[in-house]
Amino acid sequence: MVDCLIVGGGIIGLSAAYELVRRGATVRIIDDQRSQRTASWAAAGILPPPISRATHDAMEQLRDISHELYPDWCERLQQESRIDVQFVRSGGIYVARRVGETASLAAALQQWQADGVELHKIDADWIQEHEPALNTSPPFRSAYLLPDESTVCPPKLLAALQQCLQNSGVQIDRGVRLHGWNRHQSRVESVSTSCGTISTGHICVATGPWSQETLFDLEIDLPVEPRRGQMLMWEFDEPIIHRVINEGLRYLVPRPDGKLLAGSTVEDVGFDDQVTEAGLTELTQFANGLIPALEEHRPTRNWTGLRPFSRDGFPYLGRLPNYQNVLVATGHFRSGIHLAPATAQVIGDLLAGMPVECDLQAFAPTRT
Repeated sequence: MVDCLIVGGGIIGLSAAYELVRRGATVRIIDDQRSQRTASWAAAGILPPPISRATHDAMEQLRDISHELYPDWCERLQQESRIDVQFVRSGGIYVARRVGETASLAAALQQWQADGVELHKIDADWIQEHEPALNTSPPFRSAYLLPDESTVCPPKLLAALQQCLQNSGVQIDRGVRLHGWNRHQSRVESVSTSCGTISTGHICVATGPWSQETLFDLEIDLPVEPRRGQMLMWEFDEPIIHRVINEGLRYLVPRPDGKLLAGSTVEDVGFDDQVTEAGLTELTQFANGLIPALEEHRPTRNWTGLRPFSRDGFPYLGRLPNYQNVLVATGHFRSGIHLAPATAQVIGDLLAGMPVECDLQAFAPTRT
């Protein structure tokens, strides 16, 4: 018997397991391999800048916790795993080339200023000096630098988490499916799986876009839906840009090793995780428009990931109604990588019976 069984081996499940182990709990993870199709492995790893004056908002409370945790969290993972997760405070440039994008950026600017985000208006001369690969002809209608935006490499981050858990003796069972819940009154005492029955004190469900299916037999309707995101990558000997470039929902992300990522589409196509010609063409045209030199280079790789989308944009985080020992951590949509350490801390606090630093009512699985 383990203290906590985690169902789901993506970024949220692994992070929760890592936090619980650090607190002295025994943990086991089962994963049916569908986590390999989620945004955990596919994401670009953008970490937006910290917000200093929005603590009244539950989501921003959760983001603020992650901002505080992230640097030391990554450093500890690197030291324990010997894997460089490529955490970099690169800064982010936000640009607008069209009228609609200019209006959207103006609204974002107003919110950033209200929330206390550090930002600086930049012009074509600044861009030509600091990011000469960017196309500034014609000039951007609007452009701002947010110096506190950071990035991390999600595949390396997940690899580091897995290595740390393995070093701690955590059993991670890949390719194992959950078949049933063995209940007694208000507790789930064990689960039936494709590798046998597992007894556990607590269960944390972190199965991303498959969470509704996972919880179906507990008569819990958790409306989490998949949203496909397609990605492209180029590889260079050294970085062609040095900061994240954001335009609307799309972005270019440089890696320290010279890789360049372009993303991402947001598509409501169910569980279809195939790349499409239309999606890749859209991303190629977007990237070429910002960095003309890319026209002379072919992308070296493309992929997709399925994000867990909730209807109100907030994750589901907390205990299930009618079950004392079942928790959920899902529905993070485009913020799973960013909110992973904060989510893990919340799960750890809940299992320990400690006060939680954010307003969990906003994330309640019972909300409508």
